[in-house]
Amino acid sequence: MDKSGIKKLIAEVSSLGRDHLVEPEAKELLKLCSIAVPQFKHVNELDEASRFAKQLGYPLVLKIVSEEVDHKTDIGGVAIGLKDNAALEECWTLMLLNIADENPIAVVEGFVVEEMVPRGVEVTISAMSDRRFGTVVMFQNGPGGIDRIKDVSFRLGPVSKTEALGMISEVTGFSATECGESTDHRGKKVKAKDISAIAEALVTISTLVDNIDGLSEFEISPLIVYPNGAIAVDARAALKR
Repeated sequence: MDKSGIKKLIAEVSSLGRDHLVEPEAKELLKLCSIAVPQFKHVNELDEASRFAKQLGYPLVLKIVSEEVDHKTDIGGVAIGLKDNAALEECWTLMLLNIADENPIAVVEGFVVEEMVPRGVEVTISAMSDRRFGTVVMFQNGPGGIDRIKDVSFRLGPVSKTEALGMISEVTGFSATECGESTDHRGKKVKAKDISAIAEALVTISTLVDNIDGLSEFEISPLIVYPNGAIAVDARAALKR
């Protein structure tokens, strides 16, 4: 974990008077934590997006970036599986129209053009700083926002890898060993998941929030887990006021 790089990034955002990181900043922070993220670029012009898309290769993902928009999918701010430049241009325009309609005062700070990673098991991990309890760590089967109380576990952080493995084992569909078949948040049978990769991410995020004074909350949703490894597809972070 590059603590000096993380503190510098947070200081730069705080100096702008903002209280949270937008997605590309959150992903840069994850890279400083050695957590894998898809290849991506934060762009401001459609021509720039098209050039990077050609370099990256289709299909790809397009996401709108705005400080006022926390949940991009709610306003149609995420498009996946774009197959060519025409689709990229169409979605770019449509997203601008959507955000103007849903949140007219929102300032668009560009777009993220991102590689489309393979499907896997989606989980959510987060940590937040609470004045009463300290650092609270959460693990959930499925992407954030799904109301499945039985599929969530909590600990006070920072957690060790042993504690993180205990959190994972308490959640439905994650009691099997790394080599066994299990169940995802939709009840579908899936192949083995890299439980160790999830545990390491929980350790890292809980340590991050516990150790970095300016950070109050960090969430990865979803973390896509494969039989070997995991990748953080989206993330958000809140700063202490």
